[in-house]
Amino acid sequence: MLDTEVHGPLYKDIEIKNKELIVHFNHADGLYFKNKDESFFEVAGADGIYHPAKAKIKDTTVVLKAKEVDRPVSVRFAWDNIAMPNLFNAAQLPASTFKSN
Repeated sequence: MLDTEVHGPLYKDIEIKNKELIVHFNHADGLYFKNKDESFFEVAGADGIYHPAKAKIKDTTVVLKAKEVDRPVSVRFAWDNIAMPNLFNAAQLPASTFKSN
Protein backbone atom coordinates (compact mmCIF):
# COMPACT_ATOMS: atom_id res chain seq x y z
CA MET A 1 0.00 0.00 0.00
CA LEU A 2 1.29 3.46 -0.86
CA ASP A 3 1.81 5.97 1.93
CA THR A 4 0.21 8.96 0.18
CA GLU A 5 -0.80 12.16 2.01
CA VAL A 6 -4.54 12.76 1.66
CA HIS A 7 -4.94 15.81 3.93
CA GLY A 8 -3.90 19.40 3.63
CA PRO A 9 -2.32 21.10 6.65
CA LEU A 10 -4.73 20.80 9.61
CA TYR A 11 -4.67 23.19 12.56
CA LYS A 12 -3.35 21.48 15.70
CA ASP A 13 -2.71 24.21 18.30
CA ILE A 14 -1.00 27.52 19.01
CA GLU A 15 1.97 28.60 21.06
CA ILE A 16 2.54 32.18 22.20
CA LYS A 17 6.10 33.52 22.49
CA ASN A 18 6.48 37.20 23.30
CA LYS A 19 4.71 39.13 20.51
CA GLU A 20 4.56 36.14 18.15
CA LEU A 21 1.95 33.46 17.77
CA ILE A 22 3.14 30.10 16.45
CA VAL A 23 0.60 27.87 14.71
CA HIS A 24 1.24 24.12 14.77
CA PHE A 25 -0.25 21.84 12.12
CA ASN A 26 -0.72 18.16 11.42
CA HIS A 27 -0.04 16.99 7.85
CA ALA A 28 2.43 19.85 7.47
CA ASP A 29 5.47 18.38 5.74
CA GLY A 30 6.79 20.80 3.14
CA LEU A 31 4.62 23.79 4.09
CA TYR A 32 4.65 26.65 1.59
CA PHE A 33 2.65 29.69 0.53
CA LYS A 34 1.50 29.50 -3.08
CA ASN A 35 1.20 33.30 -3.31
CA LYS A 36 3.62 35.12 -1.02
CA ASP A 37 1.73 38.43 -1.24
CA GLU A 38 -0.98 37.48 1.25
CA SER A 39 -1.17 34.87 3.95
CA PHE A 40 -4.83 35.21 5.05
CA PHE A 41 -3.79 34.88 8.70
CA GLU A 42 -5.17 37.27 11.34
CA VAL A 43 -4.33 37.48 15.05
CA ALA A 44 -6.21 39.02 17.97
CA GLY A 45 -5.28 40.11 21.45
CA ALA A 46 -7.46 39.95 24.56
CA ASP A 47 -9.80 42.56 23.03
CA GLY A 48 -10.88 40.01 20.38
CA ILE A 49 -10.20 42.35 17.46
CA TYR A 50 -8.43 40.59 14.59
CA HIS A 51 -5.66 42.24 12.57
CA PRO A 52 -3.81 41.00 9.47
CA ALA A 53 -0.62 39.20 10.43
CA LYS A 54 2.74 38.82 8.76
CA ALA A 55 3.44 35.12 8.37
CA LYS A 56 6.59 33.11 7.92
CA ILE A 57 6.95 29.38 7.70
CA LYS A 58 9.35 27.62 10.03
CA ASP A 59 9.49 23.85 9.48
CA THR A 60 5.94 22.57 10.13
CA THR A 61 4.71 25.76 11.81
CA VAL A 62 3.66 29.25 10.79
CA VAL A 63 4.98 32.14 12.89
CA LEU A 64 2.67 35.17 13.00
CA LYS A 65 3.06 38.76 14.11
CA ALA A 66 0.76 41.78 13.80
CA LYS A 67 2.07 45.23 14.68
CA GLU A 68 -1.31 46.18 16.22
CA VAL A 69 -1.29 43.22 18.65
CA ASP A 70 1.20 43.27 21.53
CA ARG A 71 0.01 40.04 23.18
CA PRO A 72 -1.68 37.68 20.71
CA VAL A 73 -4.14 35.13 22.09
CA SER A 74 -6.01 33.87 19.03
CA VAL A 75 -5.56 33.25 15.31
CA ARG A 76 -7.86 32.68 12.37
CA PHE A 77 -7.05 31.68 8.81
CA ALA A 78 -8.97 32.44 5.61
CA TRP A 79 -11.86 33.79 7.71
CA ASP A 80 -13.45 35.75 4.89
CA ASN A 81 -15.89 34.87 2.12
CA ILE A 82 -13.44 36.00 -0.56
CA ALA A 83 -10.25 34.53 0.95
CA MET A 84 -8.30 32.21 -1.30
CA PRO A 85 -6.27 30.10 1.13
CA ASN A 86 -2.71 29.75 -0.09
CA LEU A 87 -1.03 27.55 2.54
CA PHE A 88 -0.17 24.13 1.13
CA ASN A 89 1.82 21.04 2.11
CA ALA A 90 4.28 19.03 0.02
CA ALA A 91 1.39 16.97 -1.40
CA GLN A 92 0.07 20.26 -2.84
CA LEU A 93 -3.05 20.08 -0.66
CA PRO A 94 -4.45 23.31 0.85
CA ALA A 95 -5.02 24.17 4.50
CA SER A 96 -8.62 24.50 5.64
CA THR A 97 -10.16 27.58 7.21
CA PHE A 98 -9.82 27.55 11.01
CA LYS A 99 -10.04 29.65 14.14
CA SER A 100 -8.31 28.97 17.47
CA ASN A 101 -9.84 29.54 20.94
